[in-house]
Amino acid sequence: MPRLLAVQPDEGLQPLIEELRRRGFTVDDGEGADLCRYDVVLVSQDGAPPPSPDGEGPLRILPNWIDGDTVEWASRIARMADERCRRRLLSCVLETSPDLEAWIGPGGDCQYISPSCEDLTGYAPEAYMADPALLVRCGHPDDQDRLRASIFGDGTIAQTFCCRVVTRNGEIRRIVHRSIPCQDEAGHPIGVRVHQQRAPDEDPTQEIQRLRALLGQTEGDRALLTAVIESLPVGVIAMGGAGELLVANPAAVPYLEQVRGAPLPAEAYLGHYRELERQLHGSDGQPQYLRLTAGPLARTGHRIFGAVGAVQDITHTRASAQARRRELAEAKQQIWRLEGANTDLALRFEALESRLGEFARAAPAQSAASAGPPALLAGETAMVTAPIDGTAVLAAVPDQIWVLDAELRCLYVNPAGAAAARCRASRLIGRPWSEVRLASGLVTEIARKSSTVLAQGVERAGIWTDGVEGTPQLCHYAVRRVADPDGTPGVIVTVRDGTLLRRHVEERNRTTARQERPHAVLRAILDQMPVGVVVAEAPSGRVLLRNPGFVEIWGEAVPSPARLEEYDVWTGIGEDGAPYGPLDWPLARATGTGERVRDEEIEVVRDDGSRSVYSVSAAPILDEEGTAYAAAATFIDITARRTAEDAVQAREERLRLAARSIPQVFAIYDRSGRYLFVNEAGTRFVGRSAEDLMGRTDEEVFGLRGAPAWARLVRETIGTLKGSGGEFRVTGADGGERIVVA
Repeated sequence: MPRLLAVQPDEGLQPLIEELRRRGFTVDDGEGADLCRYDVVLVSQDGAPPPSPDGEGPLRILPNWIDGDTVEWASRIARMADERCRRRLLSCVLETSPDLEAWIGPGGDCQYISPSCEDLTGYAPEAYMADPALLVRCGHPDDQDRLRASIFGDGTIAQTFCCRVVTRNGEIRRIVHRSIPCQDEAGHPIGVRVHQQRAPDEDPTQEIQRLRALLGQTEGDRALLTAVIESLPVGVIAMGGAGELLVANPAAVPYLEQVRGAPLPAEAYLGHYRELERQLHGSDGQPQYLRLTAGPLARTGHRIFGAVGAVQDITHTRASAQARRRELAEAKQQIWRLEGANTDLALRFEALESRLGEFARAAPAQSAASAGPPALLAGETAMVTAPIDGTAVLAAVPDQIWVLDAELRCLYVNPAGAAAARCRASRLIGRPWSEVRLASGLVTEIARKSSTVLAQGVERAGIWTDGVEGTPQLCHYAVRRVADPDGTPGVIVTVRDGTLLRRHVEERNRTTARQERPHAVLRAILDQMPVGVVVAEAPSGRVLLRNPGFVEIWGEAVPSPARLEEYDVWTGIGEDGAPYGPLDWPLARATGTGERVRDEEIEVVRDDGSRSVYSVSAAPILDEEGTAYAAAATFIDITARRTAEDAVQAREERLRLAARSIPQVFAIYDRSGRYLFVNEAGTRFVGRSAEDLMGRTDEEVFGLRGAPAWARLVRETIGTLKGSGGEFRVTGADGGERIVVA
């Protein structure tokens, strides 16, 4: 907003001051104010300050100069203030530019040079002002002729070329030199604009020679390397920094034909390595899965100038993995069926043991004086000779069944038990349990359990693992208390062979290990990714997983939140400058409401005051039914990219301001002949606004017959990609004829 200082204003100037206020001027009154803070000073004849010797400072106007319409004078003062403000802004841009900017007058004198010349060559601006030829003498002896012709020659064509300069201390630097001859509206030369910018110190020819040395010294070596790349079964893609395709072998062509957007991820251009999977459609219409591994493409000296990627078809690998998963699922179902069969068998054993107890209670009582087996054994004999053939039933059972009395002597054993003891059943009847030739550990374990069951009357069961003569064995045993009709106690011992169960357990362990292996690989990938990853439970927001990339953002000292309200331990600022609350983070929104967030830029603030910019994306994780049970978020550090974008934007803005301020017509066209940029001098010359010109060709704006004379040169330059020029007689917007050099 322009500022006006009115010192001792007359009453007749009040209408002018009010009109200036309506036009946006800030009007102050008073004496002794700092004149540098104002654009226009309106003073009385007596209080007129002396003019500034260097032409700087505000615009001074005396009351006796003002006559006529007040509105016209207000418009004139506003235009002069705007022009003065633009000149001051242009001067500020030139003074702060990192490149050398100089203006050589028509007589060869240096009328202006920016302070950055001392950073580029080591010579102060005063040295150039006193001796303009220093611009030529600073050049390398091999480049001085070109510099002299472009700066002090009589040419009218702008020139741009790379050359070398020798600094004051003898250092040789490479620069990009531009010289632009300028003319006034009548076509008379008014000076030459000189622009010099620091270029990479390394000669591109040397870089090309080194690359050729790497590729091979002979054409045969390069042809061999090209043939190797062409015959690789893996697709190879190399992209330049501007997105242009440099290399692509035949294996990468199907990927390039179907991919949408950039073939390689943006992180590869910033020096990061990425590995991801993409799904395409094959030639037969079936899904095709590709694994893309991308990284930076750097020249000698580690300067990144593009990205390179390798594409591998993993469709067969994914199909094999899916087949293995189906086999694991079928194995699980088989294990479940076997476990169900074991449960049914256990129920049958219980039923048989209950039937055995009934048979024992129904057997006739034995005489105490009669010779023969004990009462429990007699009961067993009565059970065997009962109308229901219990012996046949027990003999068909695959498990061992032992009947022991209170002194742990064997009263009955089925064939399975006799086979396990490697002895006939008749020889085992009446033998103490401790003499049974089973595994010593199993006999001891069952004897201890039997004593406990006889004392407490509570059933005992367990699993015993050991080996008989080195053979691995797994047994499930059960001990239950029984009694004959006279109340004499005893126990029934059942031993079930666990070999089949052991095989199922081992297979299940192997299946679990195979299932956990991809999980371990996935966790290793997450730990090594150069991206922060965090996973939270839905809908509580409890953080379940943080990889090292996420922990490094705020440090190990920041705790892991247990609910959404604790997300305030993360500190960040949004694009609008407002700090993030606990529920504003993308992970909180994805967890609470299921919102999908992509590439939301957040400035992270740490406790030590350091800041970084991250691109944050978040999405809910759904189960098979589509219900969100968790959410994941990724944090990608884009601080370097944001800094580079800001630098490029600031540079473009400086160039745009400089182009708008030059008095000559300056326009930029695209490959189709449409306007991309035109400065104010160009819009005044053709009599059209910038909005009417942007994105349109000369023929669309002025018609086929009214197109400017230089439109033919634009078409020739676009068609041949070579510079062209000429002089034309044109009619300006004011109706006057002019000779124009284009």
